[in-house]
Amino acid sequence: MKASKLFIILVGLVIFGSISNVVAQINTVFAGTIIGGTGNNVFGAGALPTLPGFQNVAIGNVALGGTAPAGSTLNPQRSVAVGYESLTRNTTGNENTAIGHGSSFSNTTGGFNVAVGRASLFSNLTGINNVAIGHSSGSNSTGSNNTFVGLLSASNLSSGDNNTIIGSLSAQALLSGSGNTIIGRAGGFNRLATNPLLRTIILADGGVGGSNGTQRLYIDNNGNAGFGLGNFIVPKNRLDIAGGVAIGTTFAQGIIDPLNPTSGGTVAPTSGLIVEGNTGIGTNAPSTRLDVNAAVTGTSGLRLRNLPNNQSALNSLTTSATKKVLSVDGNGVVVLVDGGGVTNSCTGAANVNFVTKTIDASGNLGCSQIFDNGTSVGIGNTGTFDYTVNPGAGDFSVGINPGGTAKLKVSGTTWSTGFYATSDKNFKKELKLIESPLEKIQKLEGKTYLWNKEENKEMGFDTGLHSGFIAQELEKVLPHLVATGSDGSKAVNYMELMPYLVEAIKDQQNQIKEQQSQINELKEQLSNNFKAQNNDLIKFENTKIINVSPNPSNDVIIVSLNIEKGIQSAKLMVHDLNGTVLSSLNINERDTNIAKTLQKDNFGKGIYIVDLVINGKSIDTKKIVFN
Repeated sequence: MKASKLFIILVGLVIFGSISNVVAQINTVFAGTIIGGTGNNVFGAGALPTLPGFQNVAIGNVALGGTAPAGSTLNPQRSVAVGYESLTRNTTGNENTAIGHGSSFSNTTGGFNVAVGRASLFSNLTGINNVAIGHSSGSNSTGSNNTFVGLLSASNLSSGDNNTIIGSLSAQALLSGSGNTIIGRAGGFNRLATNPLLRTIILADGGVGGSNGTQRLYIDNNGNAGFGLGNFIVPKNRLDIAGGVAIGTTFAQGIIDPLNPTSGGTVAPTSGLIVEGNTGIGTNAPSTRLDVNAAVTGTSGLRLRNLPNNQSALNSLTTSATKKVLSVDGNGVVVLVDGGGVTNSCTGAANVNFVTKTIDASGNLGCSQIFDNGTSVGIGNTGTFDYTVNPGAGDFSVGINPGGTAKLKVSGTTWSTGFYATSDKNFKKELKLIESPLEKIQKLEGKTYLWNKEENKEMGFDTGLHSGFIAQELEKVLPHLVATGSDGSKAVNYMELMPYLVEAIKDQQNQIKEQQSQINELKEQLSNNFKAQNNDLIKFENTKIINVSPNPSNDVIIVSLNIEKGIQSAKLMVHDLNGTVLSSLNINERDTNIAKTLQKDNFGKGIYIVDLVINGKSIDTKKIVFN
């Protein structure tokens, strides 16, 4: 006998046995073992084992409690399990229907569930009133009152109630959440795992490979709806429309499909809403193209948020009961107001290019301190941004009157934690060492000053003490460091003065080293002479130059001396570095701390040697410097 015919016969016997059991309340067993219970029909090894349950049908090996946990109390009632391992772990779940290999495999105490298809409701443990139709649909654990239809629909859902998931591969990524309605193949495949607040999603198609597809209807549990949102963006308003949507008789007749225009139709609408004919919202007889009527007296018929404000139109109006304008309140709601609404005082030719700012709590606008003409930005003034420099003297005879436009001009003090200027070698050419830097620096004069604040109020000057250079004076020495604005005022590039200072210091240091070498040679020579000539003066060990101060000096230097009694003659002589005697002063005092004054006017700027000569012999020398 063929297997199909045998199966039909066996099913008939089971049905017949079921009918007889209803009357006789006895068990009908074709295979397996059953102890206890009444009105049960069993076909399959290990199906419906020891239990006191009644009116059950188990067809398939280990179906309906065949592998229930050891020690469990089995008492299913009015349940049907058809297929290998269907309802196989059921203990006390009642009135379940499981058809298909592994359907409701894990169910223990859940009742009133329907699972049709291989591994449908496979993971359900305690959930009740669930329906799953389709291979591996509804991998539910504890949720109740769910409906899953389609291959692998909600196949990863572990908990959640009152969900309706319809469509092949629909909502596979939904792990938890309640009250969702998702219709469409592969609906919500990627985006629903962490968004349990979604209510309704209806899709035209779901795409392939886990894509989101083309979403057509989307409603959350706050009542917000979205159309044509392909990436599951949660609607922020009560109604979001992506893509063209048309309303009107012509559209309704199919001449224009707002989503898929026919070849014979016109261009599909590109705005969110196109209305043809009179369409009413909240009114029975619309009289205009779009008629919005309030449902409740005293409430707004139409609420618009985040609309742009035509400021020029508002400014042209005057406050009048006959001149109403739409404006936006602090909550972003469009309201009808008298007259000008939000005002802007930053108008007129004098304020062109100034950036506006909010100047009061009502949202009115005025001018800020920022000026922007599209090329340059000024802070604190309208600014004159064009400038010239004039390196037309000395070493800077090339490039007469080069100019430029400043990108930023600030009237006032700037404060920053750092500043870098572009200085890469790759951006430069014709590199040369600075010539005679010390000579140029010596021509400059630094000055302290106060800003003339009273006569230049637009400049934003402070009242503090400052130091720097006068631009007109610096321009005579280093003209390329001074820029002249189109208004005739001058500015100094202090940063580019630093290389001159560095090179001047290096130049001066080389001179000091050379002079020190000459001094050392002279001192050694004088010392040798002293040793040869002054053996007879050894007993005058306290006769010496004590100190020279200040040293260096811009004016006078005081030389302090000790000359002991018994000294016949004492002179204080001054030599230049070549050994030439410039001054010789006889000292008649014999005492400690004798003070003699040397004036710069008598010697000039330079380095000199002060020599104490006792009894015609040099016994002590000091170096002095006049700046």
